[in-house]
Amino acid sequence: MKPDKKTSFADLDGKFAVVTGGTRGIGAIVVERMLEAGASVLFTGTDADRGRQAQERMGGTFLRADAAAPDHADHIAIAVRERFGRLDILVNNAGSLGSPQGVEDTTPEALDQTLAIHLRAPWLTMSALAPLMRPAGGSIVNMASIAGHRVGASSVAYSVSKAALQHLTRCAAAEFGKDGIRVNSISPGFVSTDIHAAAIPGSEARGARFVQGLGKVFVSRQALPHLGQPGDIAEIVLFLASDASAFVTGSDIVADGGVIWGRDSLG
Repeated sequence: MKPDKKTSFADLDGKFAVVTGGTRGIGAIVVERMLEAGASVLFTGTDADRGRQAQERMGGTFLRADAAAPDHADHIAIAVRERFGRLDILVNNAGSLGSPQGVEDTTPEALDQTLAIHLRAPWLTMSALAPLMRPAGGSIVNMASIAGHRVGASSVAYSVSKAALQHLTRCAAAEFGKDGIRVNSISPGFVSTDIHAAAIPGSEARGARFVQGLGKVFVSRQALPHLGQPGDIAEIVLFLASDASAFVTGSDIVADGGVIWGRDSLG
């Protein structure tokens, strides 16, 4: 099977979903696949122009929202109440690559920013939207990372935030299970998206060359010798969002081509 091939078996007909960070990369493919599976989707992003373009291209409803903002979750909850009245699926996907510094060199401001996006935002979004899921149950999917499983896969602040998100997922699963709300996370390895290229100063060509080189490093150390694609992750999101995973909660699914346990280490 070719990477990123559309193979979804998920049936989300009649479901209402929120996808944060849904205008580009993995999030945009998740929105596309959910719409194709029959869901009504509200998706967020910080860039209003990109969001409107994504809405025109994919459908769904775009809401400008910044995951780093303290009122991010309340802003989404108000929009969901107005448009849907209830919620079945929440995908906490919004993220950034964060500060590349180590423990000693990371500033308090950089640490706070990383934790705000990758830990505080999912925490508060789950808290704000769980009441809208409670009457009928639902599924929450948090986008973590292999960086939360091992040292050296990314910057320290990013790694720590993703490890915390993995444990927050387990805590929320234990708390919300009585309400029929399942909570799981996904830990991707390196996935080919433009977010990596955008983080490199200089021209688009320079960013593309960097991503290509980094991808080759990961592929050389994976058990599966092909580059991860956004669709690879989106299909797992749809599985966790659908009734096909009705007995799965508190789990973290590693989707990294086997780089953690592959042919070599990243260190």
